[in-house]
Amino acid sequence: MQGTEAKDRSAPDNLDDYLGSSVLAGTSKIFVRKGWDSVESLKSMTRKDVKALGLTKQQRKAFEMRNFLGKIELSRYADTLEASGKTLSSLRASSSFVLICKYGMEKDDALRFLEHREENRQSKVEKLMYEECIPGCIF
Repeated sequence: MQGTEAKDRSAPDNLDDYLGSSVLAGTSKIFVRKGWDSVESLKSMTRKDVKALGLTKQQRKAFEMRNFLGKIELSRYADTLEASGKTLSSLRASSSFVLICKYGMEKDDALRFLEHREENRQSKVEKLMYEECIPGCIF
């Protein structure tokens, strides 16, 4: 597949698999009841959407991790990273060395995980720049 990213071979195709067997186990009914009935719909959820479900803080953090990994097609690492007890933000502050050695990520996957972190950081900087921009300024 030249020029495109390979699909995550272990990407879950149903809600229960996507939500995992740990912190979010058994919560698929909550998502379905609120209209989030497919893996693709879960990937489009915002923090506000997740908070509206009434999940615990621990469940919201686990969902944030799984959702991030699903969006960048690295779902195969969700169980391992969730079991680490680390938050997504602390893992995103890690080095590729830590992700590879401690969590068993393949090198390309660790680099993609960290590359996405940089893109997110850039978009936050751009947003701040826009907010500071004087009215009429072309951004």
